[in-house]
Amino acid sequence: MAVRGEAASFLGDGYIQELRWIGQPSSRVFVSSTLPVGPALGGGLVICSPIHAEFLRNYRKEVALGWMLASHGVAVQRFHYRGMGDSDDIAGDATLGTMVEDALLASADLQSRIDSDLLAFMGTRFGALVAAQVASRFDRAPLVLWEPVVDPAKYLRELLRARLLHDLVTGVPRQNQQVLMEQLDRDEQIDILGYPVSASLVESSLGQRLDRDLPASPRPILLVQVGLSNHLAPYYEQASSSWTASGSSVRTAVILDEEGWSFAPREWQVDETGEGQRELLGITADWLRSSLADAGSGREE
Repeated sequence: MAVRGEAASFLGDGYIQELRWIGQPSSRVFVSSTLPVGPALGGGLVICSPIHAEFLRNYRKEVALGWMLASHGVAVQRFHYRGMGDSDDIAGDATLGTMVEDALLASADLQSRIDSDLLAFMGTRFGALVAAQVASRFDRAPLVLWEPVVDPAKYLRELLRARLLHDLVTGVPRQNQQVLMEQLDRDEQIDILGYPVSASLVESSLGQRLDRDLPASPRPILLVQVGLSNHLAPYYEQASSSWTASGSSVRTAVILDEEGWSFAPREWQVDETGEGQRELLGITADWLRSSLADAGSGREE
């Protein structure tokens, strides 16, 4: 385990795991690099995690994906946004802009580690908004989106509903979304199931839309829906059509797996081997390796 201010590494089965802090001394970003034992001939992947309870729910999947890819020559960089996790706090709290800055810093660090600019990006839920903006700085970089947030305003409403449902079940005096929004304006943050949602994060993301603001340059995109429906949601169909019309090559996949995104798991699962997760990791790893290989060969021609 890494101790704050220090670094640690260990050797796994076909990969090296390194835990470090990067950036300015007073504003550091915690990174976890999963590197191939040999050269990273397959390029690299930067993972933009979801936030709050969704970060914990998705954590093991990201770790497992890193192990899978690194054992096949693809380096993987995970990181914590400033103001969250093990990264330093940030004055004024995190915004979508600061999260993008952190992802760009993590990307540059990975490039320097593997001596390559061949990168792909992945974002889950709110992290998809971050990944899309960072990918815009890298021409034709492959982009993976796991159950992405398309409309932050809708996402905020979902968080508020989760809070109100929890209050109802636990007997907390009943409120409504308007009362919570007024509290957000007054106190600059509200509690959503034990996690603070700040006004700065909300204000910086409202008005953004993934289907509209995706990088303009065409690129390979994998969009994965994870849930109990075996039909792609209309808003994902619309997003996919929009990106295809802009020249991107879009693949969609539907994984049948129950996910209570707003609620953190009660205990860690050392080895999550459910059918849904195996399918999710397998589809993603195979697609990334193929897309990075195509991107690499395209540069050589």
